[in-house]
Amino acid sequence: MEGFIKQFSAIALENIFKELPNKITHSFNDLNDVKIPKQMYPIFYGSYDWHSSVHSHWLLVKILRNFANFAPVDEITKALNSQFSKEKAEGELKYLENPAHKGFERPYGWGWFLKLALELNLLAKENQDAKIWAENLDKIADFFVKEFKEFLPKMDYPIRVGTHFNSSFALYFALEFARFKNDQELEQCIIQSARRWFLNDENMQALEPCGDEFLSPVLMEAVLLSAVLPEDEFKIFFKKYLPKLNEKNQKLCLIL
Repeated sequence: MEGFIKQFSAIALENIFKELPNKITHSFNDLNDVKIPKQMYPIFYGSYDWHSSVHSHWLLVKILRNFANFAPVDEITKALNSQFSKEKAEGELKYLENPAHKGFERPYGWGWFLKLALELNLLAKENQDAKIWAENLDKIADFFVKEFKEFLPKMDYPIRVGTHFNSSFALYFALEFARFKNDQELEQCIIQSARRWFLNDENMQALEPCGDEFLSPVLMEAVLLSAVLPEDEFKIFFKKYLPKLNEKNQKLCLIL
């Protein structure tokens, strides 16, 4: 275990400060918007793209919370003290609030940031540094919560692909955050959207994944509904959703 944790820590610590190569998703208003990644997103410029940087930061926070005995704690703490400063958080928020960047990282990055914010809040219960980090990033979390609340009622149907645009994946992370924060408005917004989009789905047997998918749309939807529906209602839904799951010789290639 110790070897794995040290290896994961080393990979994440290297990635969060590695600016290039970088696949940016950026709308240019004029030539003044031609900037390097670090100038656009002062925290999440490292790794290949913005959401991957969020992943790496989340991994470090997760390691501090659950595997600190095996981790280079001082090195991780130093890195996150640098990354999660108030000044850098304000720079991230400034980029996100620019009207030209409306919909940036929607929905995958939105969900992943709320996953990071949740992990920070959990760590903050026992770690004073994490309490400061969480407070510094609070306004970014508030921004994405507001965006979810505005966007979901307008979304007539879900995106079911097994890539970054999958609606179920982002909503599951957002639901965890909403319940932790006791944000009943966001929670109900997610529940209503999930019911409206998915409750009538039946017989979703499928061969997955396709060549570019990294999660199962079918199983991800089921995971979300398991969190949204009462247990008895979910059992009824799931029986119709995958009715052939228990059949002998059923070839169902699904990954999550």
